[in-house]
Formats: sequence, structure tokens, C-alpha cells
Amino acid sequence: MYEGYSFQQLMQEKLKMIDDSFDKRQGSVIYDTLAPNAVESVNLYIAMNMLMDRTFADTATGEDLERRTAERNITRNGAIKARIKGMFYDPQGELFDISLGDRFLCGNCTYVAVKKAGKGVYELECEQAGEIGNSTEKNIIAAEYIEGFGYGVFDSILVYGEEEESDESLRQRYFESFANKAFGGNIDDYKNYMKQIDSVGGVKVYPAYYGGGSVRVVITNNGYGVPAEEIITEVQEKIDPIPKGSGLGMAPIGHNVTIESCGSETINITAKITYNSGNSLETMEDLIKEKIEEYLQSLREVWEENDNIIVRTSYIEMKLLELEGILDVENTAINGEEANFHLQPDNIPILGTVETV
Repeated sequence: MYEGYSFQQLMQEKLKMIDDSFDKRQGSVIYDTLAPNAVESVNLYIAMNMLMDRTFADTATGEDLERRTAERNITRNGAIKARIKGMFYDPQGELFDISLGDRFLCGNCTYVAVKKAGKGVYELECEQAGEIGNSTEKNIIAAEYIEGFGYGVFDSILVYGEEEESDESLRQRYFESFANKAFGGNIDDYKNYMKQIDSVGGVKVYPAYYGGGSVRVVITNNGYGVPAEEIITEVQEKIDPIPKGSGLGMAPIGHNVTIESCGSETINITAKITYNSGNSLETMEDLIKEKIEEYLQSLREVWEENDNIIVRTSYIEMKLLELEGILDVENTAINGEEANFHLQPDNIPILGTVETV
């Protein structure tokens, strides 16, 4: 708004106000007297520009953005601690019960047992918040001596660790709040509440799906994959615990809410790939799978915005051609057909096998 006010422009304006009969050249008494004032004026305009940027949501950052979004009761999502499922055994290989609060090492993180899911089966929460907790290291090692304990094995990630919400994500939620009118148990109201649950990623809401007063909510986990049964149970308890429709959870009285997991369909891919000199399937197999998985993940992240997902062969080829070691890709087939693959409603794509010829 004040970008046009440079030191030179301000000096010109100031010097114009003084009669030309006086010496106004640089180094003169008049020039040197006005110059410090012009510098301070420029600094003032810079500060005013900065203040304007800090005031409005489209340019504010950090704490300034948080203060603006708080006016609409929107707060920054903090970092999330990962939760994993672990299986624990005694030295003879029999399932072994540990104690809640016991601490373990897995990968580069420490985890604490927070919930028992069955004989020798426990949920562990990472003590370090963020993506660092998304370890898939198989061995779980006791941090301190536990009598009778043999070994632990990683089973699955229940809740993916996430970093603190970025400014851009917070800004987007702020502007979306003006378009979405959440009220009294409407679809936007359900989505807004569901998004506040750490373990939930994508959300689809179907009103009156099982008859009048019923609400069907289909979710992915916060990694945009198929949520574990423990997550479905946890979310159900928060939204509409038994007896359903009683208003004991988030759902309004009279709403019979059913929380369901998204489905999944395996995507097996075959393609004819021509490699650059010095490259082959053996040297690039991991990179190929990584690129395809990157594409499928992008589809999973927009799952809630689509009635059904389409996996396109052209997009797979485009992603593979981003790899420097690949010269050409053709005859790409998904599950045996050289055509785009349409998933069933509420299903997400999961990468299966990747074969090249």
C-alpha cells in the first residue's frame, strides 16, 4: 500500500517545498537537515506495510494469523503423537501382558503403553510429537527391565504422527469457514467436528442413509489410509456412543450415527518401461513403486471430495517419466486392463504389485 514512498521520492517532495533561491544540493545544510526525517518516514511506511500484512489473513503468518483465525474459533492444530499397535511375547513366544505406562524403543523414538487391546496386544503412544513417530521398525525393545518379557513386534500404525499445522493450512481453513455454514448437525457441522479428531483424515457424511434420523459417516485415518478397528470404535464413542441418538456424544439428540471405515481396492500395475543406459528394473524398482505410491496417495488425500476415485494410466506414466532413469513408458495396465480404473464409492486405492516388461 505504501511501496511508492522511497527515500528519493520523499526528498524530492520535501525539497519542492523550499524556495529555489536556497542551496538544496546534496550535502547542503537544507538537504542534510531533511534527509534524517525522510529516512524515518521511509521506516514508518515500511512499518505500516508490515502492519497491514500482519493484520489481514491472506498475508499474516505465525501468531498474527492465529489471532485472526481465533476470531472465528479456528485454532492451529498442534503436532500429533503417533500411536502404534504392538504385540508382546514372553521368551517362549507366548503372548505376554505388559503394564500400562511401560516404555519401549522402536526405531528412533520412545513409546509408552496407553491402552490394552487384548492378550499381549497394546496401543503405544510416541513420546515425541510429529512424523518422527511413524516408525515401521519391526522390533520393539523395552526401555527398562520388565520381568518375564521376551520381545515386542510392531503390528501397525493406528494414528499417524503429524507436524504442527502450517500457516497455509490454517489460512485455508479460515477462508473455508466463510463458505461452509456449519449448524446444528448439518453435513458441514459433522465434517468440522470430525476434522478435530487426531485419528481422522478424510470424511464423507451421508444423511438418512439407513432411514430417517440416521447418519452414516465414512472415514479414512489421518494418513488417508484404511483406519484400524480401534479407530472406528474410538470415533464412534466420541460422536454417538451407545445408546445411539441419546446426545451423549457430539451428535445431536435423535441422530443415530454409524461410523464406518472406508473400503480399499488393490491396484496391480504392469507396464513396458524403457530405461536409460545403465538403469534397469533392479536399480529402479524402489523408485518406481515410490512414484506410483505418491500418485495413489494424492488420490487418497482428495477421496472425501469425490464420489469415486479414478486411477488413470496416463497419470501413472507421467509420474514414472519424472524419473531420470526412465526413457519411455507404454502399455500401462491396471489390474490386467489397459484402461483407467474406477474404484467403487467410498473405496481408496492401495498399491499391490508392480511388474514391468
